[in-house]
Amino acid sequence: MYNENLHEEEQHLIQQIAEQTERGKIGWELTEYNPLSFLNEDKIDKNPAVICQSFSFEAIIGGSRFELDVMENIDVPSGMGDYTITLTRDETENYLKIEDALSFDCDRYECTPEEVAERFADSPIVRLCNAIIPATLGQEDLEEVFTWARFFNETGISAKLMNHPLTKLCKKLFDEHRLMDFHRCVLDVDYRKLLLNELAHN
Repeated sequence: MYNENLHEEEQHLIQQIAEQTERGKIGWELTEYNPLSFLNEDKIDKNPAVICQSFSFEAIIGGSRFELDVMENIDVPSGMGDYTITLTRDETENYLKIEDALSFDCDRYECTPEEVAERFADSPIVRLCNAIIPATLGQEDLEEVFTWARFFNETGISAKLMNHPLTKLCKKLFDEHRLMDFHRCVLDVDYRKLLLNELAHN
């Protein structure tokens, strides 16, 4: 059952953590990174295909160890961008687990891809992701993932999805190790259109 008061408390905590992260008061350590990849649609569960990258972090906040998992993705073919987070404090006496995403806010998320960034401009999730991800993607040691990573890890992807402009663009960003460009494309649809336009004219 949806508990609005609990949700507000969780949003407030994420907001506080986002603000402290922005001010450099919390140092997140990257523990795992899964680079840009294409996940095929699941016709049984009716889940669309997504292009995503994900991160796992750890930090000490108020004397407690927190773990944060972040996934940012773009649905294909709809072009809807989303951030999903799981924040965990794994303490027996003080256990906490918050799972949230922009798309969980169904009323606000019922919109076009172009409207997502504006509608969620004040979202604690967006603030937290924008405070952590760009700094993380600037780390040189992320380059080593490209020694083993592949953009397509599945077979049976339809030609329609393989040849979709979004898929082609993100494959190019993967090949050129342009991870920050993908992060920006998730919600900044104007920037995404600029890159799609460049791709179409190359």
